[in-house]
Amino acid sequence: MFDDLVQIWRQRSNVPQSSRRWTGQELLDFMESHLVRSHGTSFFQFIDDIDECGEKDARENATYFRRITLISAANGCSVNVLDRENEDDISVFVKARLVEYRAVTPQRKEHYRSSIISKARGNFLWAALAVAFVNTCNGHGTPDDKIEKKLRQSPGELDVRYAQLFGEKSPEELQDSLRFWRAFTLPVRTLGLSELWHLYVFLDTARPESLELASKLAGRTRKVGWNF
Repeated sequence: MFDDLVQIWRQRSNVPQSSRRWTGQELLDFMESHLVRSHGTSFFQFIDDIDECGEKDARENATYFRRITLISAANGCSVNVLDRENEDDISVFVKARLVEYRAVTPQRKEHYRSSIISKARGNFLWAALAVAFVNTCNGHGTPDDKIEKKLRQSPGELDVRYAQLFGEKSPEELQDSLRFWRAFTLPVRTLGLSELWHLYVFLDTARPESLELASKLAGRTRKVGWNF
């Protein structure tokens, strides 16, 4: 399945930019087509964190996977569903990660905690982003009213929130982010720690103009790679 997915991605790399983007329905159809062609081959699907893609998409994905599992169960396949709410885990995470600052009273910290948990609605990634935002603001001495306003205005849907975050980046930063995403999501195998460090250095450095410069750069990455 992965090989077919990579092949399609390579084909799309040769078409205009507007046609490269996958829709959620295309990916679901792609997976279902492989299930249909499996011809008795066993498939194990581990579905985790379905709620972390935004409420609307989570409902659509849940409906899709429910249909797949019902069809599988009707044909004698084993279906195990482990369903747990995230609110308790999110509560523990938020309480542990909200940094203690002298200027932030316990009452204010509790208010941040309850506000984040309430708006997260079980979405762990959103809660993590909100905690990081509050900690950064408190560390910079941002007034409470501005932090509170930003939390209220922050979109609850992850796709909107990510679009907002990337919209605040410069074109150069967006290109760097795109290169990192491609490197992390489309390797032919899992990258090791040293390889990730080399990747970081090369992506963060202008392309060498000669083999001599490339050799020096490679030597520098070997020297500091283990400090990553």
